[in-house]
Amino acid sequence: MVAANIFTNDSTFDDALSRSLIIAKNNALEAQRMAMDCAQLLSTSSDRLESIKNQGFFQRLKSKFSGAARESEIASKEDLLQMQKMSFRFLELINKNDVLLLDSMITVKNQLDYILADSIDTKQALSTLAKGLTEKFKSVERRIGDLEKTTELHNWLLTIEEFDYQEFPKYVRLLKLVSDFRDLKPKDWTINDIRCLKSAFRKNEINPSETVSIENFVKSIAIEIYPNRFFDEVNRLLISDSVDVKRVVADLSMPLISAMYQFSDRYLVNADVIARLVKRFPDVPAEETAASIILDIIKEHKIDISAEIEHQHLALELLNGVNLAKYFASSKGFMCCNPDCINHKQNKRYFEPGYCDECTSNLDLVD
Repeated sequence: MVAANIFTNDSTFDDALSRSLIIAKNNALEAQRMAMDCAQLLSTSSDRLESIKNQGFFQRLKSKFSGAARESEIASKEDLLQMQKMSFRFLELINKNDVLLLDSMITVKNQLDYILADSIDTKQALSTLAKGLTEKFKSVERRIGDLEKTTELHNWLLTIEEFDYQEFPKYVRLLKLVSDFRDLKPKDWTINDIRCLKSAFRKNEINPSETVSIENFVKSIAIEIYPNRFFDEVNRLLISDSVDVKRVVADLSMPLISAMYQFSDRYLVNADVIARLVKRFPDVPAEETAASIILDIIKEHKIDISAEIEHQHLALELLNGVNLAKYFASSKGFMCCNPDCINHKQNKRYFEPGYCDECTSNLDLVD
């Protein structure tokens, strides 16, 4: 839980945060990860300080907020409180300066909604910040109107009845729609693209504005795929063969996405154990047991499983989360983009985004 009284709207942090803001403005993916890290820190209570000191999100924020050269130790509750104040102010600044892409606004909003707060004032402050992101999204939607065209997505909508989505249970259907949408347009989604996805939901009996709690969403997925009916659809959405699950947990501050990857990674083993258990004890409810496993994983991340989220916002979080996982937790790594470089010729792999240590060219993600 986040501590109370950290929401000072204190502009005295602005100079200290200016470098981080510049980095965020110049790198959309890094901006998203920094925002997620800030939300993760806001969810941390002072009694968990020792347990988070070596976690990836904390080390990244400590470096950015304290200065990489100084690397000061965060040793007390007061130090943690100071970092939380800076995190909250940073989220205010990136919203004020229009740093986040449209789809990223909703993903960050979701993370703020998930935070377990220990006071009414704290929850209200988080809610106000989340609503600010939502309003920014809506205002852009109104301005853009119908200026953009998304031909492939429109063609998909025109023939969507031919894809037989109704053969799938509700939330597996949602995952499949999101996967197919991403196959047609992998990134840089516009307002009209998102409208196409919402329309695809409606055409397949999923109300995009309807809310579902994280608990009920997770239970539904686990029950719908047990024992192994639609597991491939989950892996397809998560692009599991291109992502290192352990690095997702370490390098992304997105509890729901981390839990989905861990569930995917462990599911077949867990399902086999449950099946064996049911054979010996027929009264054990197999589907509910499978659901409880992933819920236990999510609870370990201190996520508010009672948080309600609209179907359309859930879809955007899944799209963003998987793209971030593929970039920051790639199992295939990166390669130098310069064909004349020795590292490129030798097929040298890097597992962090950045630049070639030989020719300083950009590193390209290996598909």
